[in-house]
Amino acid sequence: MSKQIELPLYQPPSHPKKGLTSLGFWTRFIIYNCVVSAVILPIYRTDWVENLTFSKPKEMRAIQRQGQDYIVALKNAQQNYFLQKSKFTESIEELNEVIDISAKPENYEFQMWIVPEKGPFQGDEARAFAEVFIVAIPREPGFKSYSSAVSAPQEGRTSFQVCETEQPSQIPPIPTRIALNCPPGSKSRYHRL
Repeated sequence: MSKQIELPLYQPPSHPKKGLTSLGFWTRFIIYNCVVSAVILPIYRTDWVENLTFSKPKEMRAIQRQGQDYIVALKNAQQNYFLQKSKFTESIEELNEVIDISAKPENYEFQMWIVPEKGPFQGDEARAFAEVFIVAIPREPGFKSYSSAVSAPQEGRTSFQVCETEQPSQIPPIPTRIALNCPPGSKSRYHRL
């Protein structure tokens, strides 16, 4: 006859917190790993933190600064061109003969136009008494726009205004004619009236 063997039934441990399957062990394990990761990872790899929080505003300011610096360079070139030739020009190539402005920023589009003074003047005479407007329009949204106006109210003297939008905009702030005031929503960066 065969003898029947009785096996004891499985019983869970009497202290469930001591086993690997307990909730307490995994909770402590996850918290420990999160704390260690939060403390040690930034010490060894700080570049990802800078990329997430700081470099984008710095990069945006640098791009806007390039647009602002170039429009001021164009303004200075227009003033020098006027003092040398007694007229303004719409050509960056002609301005480049006066001041080296060949390093044009890629993130902005620049436009210039001459507005003749009303009166009996035609051709070059009208250009001598005109105002020149220069705008810097960002190629991508999220950047500020800039504009400048240069005029010659008196012989041998120029006045100017450089305006900057207060918020990012792809619409440049065109100064008013003659008074050269910045429009609402913009502020003056440099001026001599």
